[in-house]
Amino acid sequence: MAEAAGPCNQALGNPLNLVFRADRYYLPEISIIQGVVVMRRVMNSVVFSAWLAGAAFAVPPSAALAAAQDGNWSVLIVTEKGECDAAYRYAVKVANGQVSYAGDASLDMAGTVAPNGAVKVSIRLGDKGANGTGRLSGQTGAGTWHGAGANTTCAGRWEAEKR
Repeated sequence: MAEAAGPCNQALGNPLNLVFRADRYYLPEISIIQGVVVMRRVMNSVVFSAWLAGAAFAVPPSAALAAAQDGNWSVLIVTEKGECDAAYRYAVKVANGQVSYAGDASLDMAGTVAPNGAVKVSIRLGDKGANGTGRLSGQTGAGTWHGAGANTTCAGRWEAEKR
């Protein structure tokens, strides 16, 4: 809104630096200070929110939660659908939430275990492969898997026990 150059601003010499506007009187200095205060509050909120979000992602899971699933596991994979071998048993190692194969075969196994026990894993052997999900809890675990290989697809369940 435009300032009025009327008698109020001119007659008194405007000793308080008041500005007459059609909608109100105000001191520009106070308005500027209020704007700085509001901007500072906004910036503090943005900085604090960014810090809080960063802290949530940067904090590693507690050692107690991560260590609950760490160790050696025996995993039985059972085929329920498709023409794959009826069952496989694998030695699996979990360390710091990372899943790996603990046997001698040339098998590629990789996956993760979340602090709450949720498991995601993939297995590859030559042209065959499978993906599985499930949960480990205490000394046992279970889940499902699905895979594909030489002209066939298969699916089933898996069971695990801690050794």
